[in-house]
Amino acid sequence: GFTELLVVQPSGQLLGLLRRFRFPNQWQIRLALYPMPDPSQARPAAPLAHWDLVAIGLEPDNWEGMTAGPALAAGRSSLVLVSDDNLNPLQANRLAILSPRCP
Repeated sequence: GFTELLVVQPSGQLLGLLRRFRFPNQWQIRLALYPMPDPSQARPAAPLAHWDLVAIGLEPDNWEGMTAGPALAAGRSSLVLVSDDNLNPLQANRLAILSPRCP
């Protein structure tokens, strides 16, 4: 499920960090972009886009936090993700900085 949700400025869209774990060691980590909810709609909106972070090389782990990161060269934005080891010797505390390839 959702572990973090950010408002993307200036669009007002929402960026969600989602994770799923299946025993014994199968992690799914995704980012999903959603429109701002419409109170008149009874159902949640479908994502506008989504990305499989394990497929693009992120370590499969307990990723559970994110925040806007520093501005990078040429005005590119970034996103900082953090994982927690849950005091489990099979997991690690990690930081990752992601940046889109295009604006």
